[in-house]
Amino acid sequence: MKNSISPDTVCTILQQITFFGEDYMEKITLMEKYLKEKCLTCIIVNAEDVFNTDAFMRISHDILKTVVSLKTLTTTEKHVFESCVRWAKHQLLELGNEDPSDKEIREKLGDVLYEIRFPTMTAEEFAGLTAHSKILTAHEKHDVYVYIATKKRLKSLKFVSSIR
Repeated sequence: MKNSISPDTVCTILQQITFFGEDYMEKITLMEKYLKEKCLTCIIVNAEDVFNTDAFMRISHDILKTVVSLKTLTTTEKHVFESCVRWAKHQLLELGNEDPSDKEIREKLGDVLYEIRFPTMTAEEFAGLTAHSKILTAHEKHDVYVYIATKKRLKSLKFVSSIR
């Protein structure tokens, strides 16, 4: 299995490792841990390509959170956000929702949203992504803008603010 890990297959393999680990009452063998680490390393190094695969659209919410929570990814936060939105839209489409609202996308993303490092974006990049969207609340946008402009973290800022 380790020889078949590539940007095109990594999400499917990671999903299978997680699924089988859960089936065995979370007893993860050394081989499973090794394969999971190999998968995560592949994602870190090839994030741009991995996020653009069909397999990425089919990963579970838990795997999405694991991926977006990685401390290092070789892509931009803009691409992370756009990929997460595409993932949520795909998940909702699978449930029969062909035109999800921003609120539905936010609900589908859940706590994954707070792993996206909006505070590390430039003001222009952040505004371009969120100005016409209601995925983030007005209060969340305010907190991110304050951080971007002043580098001061308000207590209410929920997003990760460290650079990957």
